[in-house]
Amino acid sequence: MHAPRSQRYRIEWRKPIASLEAISGEWRDLARRALETNVFYEPAFALPAAQIFGMNAGVFLVRTAAGQLAGLFPARRKAFGLVAGYVHPYAPLGVPLVDRKDPAGVIHAWLSHLAGEASAVLLPLVPDGPFAEALDGALGERHLQMARFGEYQRAALEPGDDREHYLDCVTHTKGHKGLVRRRKRLAELGALSHRTVHDPDAMKGMVADFLALENSGWKGRAGTAAQRDPKLASFVEKVVIALAREHKAYGEVLSLNGTPIASTIIMRSADTAWAWKIAYDETYARCSPGMQVAFEATRTLLADRAIARADSCTPPGQGMIDHLWRERINVSDRLFALAPGRTLAFQFHRLREKTRRAVRSAAKSALHWLALR
Repeated sequence: MHAPRSQRYRIEWRKPIASLEAISGEWRDLARRALETNVFYEPAFALPAAQIFGMNAGVFLVRTAAGQLAGLFPARRKAFGLVAGYVHPYAPLGVPLVDRKDPAGVIHAWLSHLAGEASAVLLPLVPDGPFAEALDGALGERHLQMARFGEYQRAALEPGDDREHYLDCVTHTKGHKGLVRRRKRLAELGALSHRTVHDPDAMKGMVADFLALENSGWKGRAGTAAQRDPKLASFVEKVVIALAREHKAYGEVLSLNGTPIASTIIMRSADTAWAWKIAYDETYARCSPGMQVAFEATRTLLADRAIARADSCTPPGQGMIDHLWRERINVSDRLFALAPGRTLAFQFHRLREKTRRAVRSAAKSALHWLALR
């Protein structure tokens, strides 16, 4: 007779996230074995990010009876018995790291542990995929209620075997012809060049140029550019260079007369890539420098056979890359109960979340209206 799945694992709550630096080695090993990869939950990214965004966040660690790390679930404890997955503006993916050897067992152990101390969980920014399927299966087995919020689709690149011809349907469109025309217009202004930057030492200069480009545009005018905050700028440089040393980050740069006018930072882990950030000089906006560098980044990704898919990381309504990448990722925030039969508790959390989002949406609409006056 086999022991219950939850008894094959033990759970540990660790806070703050920075305290996990001591287990970085086994953490990286789990990331390599993960059912679904998430570069934003790997040590090189998560540890520096925690210094800015995760001061009140911690991690549920799931270990086998033998002590091997099998699950890592970053989270924040909220009011009214709610546990919320940990994401922030620079980490647009909330998929926990779960060992692919026994995802159901790990998830069941995590749920069993949480059931003793909380009434509901909100996991933000979870795409449909292997983890979501495993989670849905566990929730179904336990007869737990679940609701989705903020569901939307964002662009993805998943070319399969037809990499050489992936861009053909784009290059024959009216939009691409306009992009070519605008590129020629750029070239008329001087020497136009593109480069892919992999070397960690060179990435430091590339990041500095990226931050300057971002600050020169609308984010700078809005005061939200990373360069405006020394700690945030240092974080961006630190994570990019750390990941570059692990061959998990690189940059694409478009320059005019030797001066960068557009750049994007690509992150990768296993067979997945993320188009993390993009910036361009708005002086040349009529020539679409952002789209130009995105086109170059797409060609680089298509040429890399080790990359099976790429996530655009774009929030709703901001999909500039939608015209280049044809596939879509369905993303949502998942709220679910931790015990069957607690209908009133779950309905409370669902209504509270629905109200919170409605208030936030109304506030954004009001600010937009005031900005137009």
